[in-house]
Amino acid sequence: MEMKVISGFAIIAGLVGLIMLATGLYTQRKPPAKINPIYGYRTRRSRINQDTWDFAQLYSAKVMIKSGIFLVVLAALGFALRIPAHKAWYFAGIFISLFVPMLTVFYTESALKRTFDEQGNRRS
Repeated sequence: MEMKVISGFAIIAGLVGLIMLATGLYTQRKPPAKINPIYGYRTRRSRINQDTWDFAQLYSAKVMIKSGIFLVVLAALGFALRIPAHKAWYFAGIFISLFVPMLTVFYTESALKRTFDEQGNRRS
């Protein structure tokens, strides 16, 4: 009987994707109501005032959902294409799984910068 080995790439990308998807869906349904130091999308720009906080929570949740779906699809492709269980693929999975969440921060901060000025007032 042949033993099948699942690629580390598929496992890592899939798990991170599922975590991002679940976190994004949860945050979209129940965003943190008030600025706090524990839960939510917390950056200097998102904590300027309640308006920037609310915007950042919903925007980052949408980006996390899209990123999570992307990683899950990528993992499924890796599994379907039978990517070999090799060290290089583990590192590729780790790199992608670290890079994609950083895009969430980049896109959310860019949207905050486009939508609000430095004092947290909405741009016209």
